[in-house]
Amino acid sequence: MPGHAPGVHVGGTLYLPPLAAAAAGGPVSAPALGLVADGGDPDIETLRHEANELDERLREDIRPRLARASKAAGELGSSVAKLRDALEALVLARADAAESVGKISKRQLAEIKQLKNPPDCVRRTIVAVWLFLHCEKFRRAAVRFDENKDWPRCQRMLADETFISQVLDFDPTRLSEVPKLLEHVGAAYFGLVNGDAGTGPCCFQAPPVSRASRSSVLRPTSLGTSSSSSAFPSVVGAAAPKAPLESGAVKRANEPCGALLEWVQRLLLEAYERRRIEAALAPAEAELQAA
Repeated sequence: MPGHAPGVHVGGTLYLPPLAAAAAGGPVSAPALGLVADGGDPDIETLRHEANELDERLREDIRPRLARASKAAGELGSSVAKLRDALEALVLARADAAESVGKISKRQLAEIKQLKNPPDCVRRTIVAVWLFLHCEKFRRAAVRFDENKDWPRCQRMLADETFISQVLDFDPTRLSEVPKLLEHVGAAYFGLVNGDAGTGPCCFQAPPVSRASRSSVLRPTSLGTSSSSSAFPSVVGAAAPKAPLESGAVKRANEPCGALLEWVQRLLLEAYERRRIEAALAPAEAELQAA
C-alpha cells in the first residue's frame, strides 16, 4: 500500500529488502537473503530447539538401539544358519549310511535270509530295519513284533528284489507320523529314554555341520551295555529289555548287518533331531523376518 515500506511478514517478523531496511534505519539481513528482521520469531526458535533435541536423541538413543537391533539380527541369522547346517549334516549322514547299504550284494542278503537262528544282534538289527520300512503299520496300532516268531517276515523282506531300493529311497519324514514307533525302536534297540538321543546306555553324538567331516558324523558312542528296565517303555511282544545294539558287535557278527544298523541309527537320530531343530527354526525364522 502507498506510504508503507515494502516488506514481508513471517510470523511476528518483518523482512525488508536491503534498501527499504536501510531507509528505515534498521540492520540489513544477510546478503543471501536480502532480508532483515524487525524482531525474533519464537516459532523458529522452538523449531531449532526441537531439532536439537531430536538430534541429541538420535545420537544417544535411536542410533544405539538400531545398532543393538542390527547385532541381534545378525546373531539370530547366524543361529538360523547353524540350525540349517545341522539339519543338512543329518541328511548327509543318512545318505552316507544308505550308500553303504547300497553296496550290500544279493548273495550277502541271501546268507542272512537263510539263517534260521541268527545271532541275537543280527536278528534285532534286521527287525529294526523291518519296523522302519513298514512304519505305516503302526500309525494307530501298538508296536507288536515277536523277534523270534516273526523272523519269517524279515526273511521275506530280505528276499524282496526291491529291498535295497526301499532303503535308498526311504523318506525319513514318514517317521514323523509314528512317534510311538520311534520311541519303541529307540528304547528297545538303542537304550534311549523318552525319545532323547542324548540318554541311555548308547547315545549318539551330535553331527558336525561341515561337509568336510561327513564321514565322521553321527557315530554312535557306546557307553556300556548294562541298563535297567526303567530305561525302556512297555514293549508289546518283548519278554524283557535287552542290551542296546552296538555297532562293533553287529559288524563282527555280520558285516552287512553293520551297515544296516548304521542306517537305522542315523535315521533314528535324524528323526529325533529334525523335530528339535524344526521346532527351534520356526520361531527363529519368524523373528528374523520381523527384524
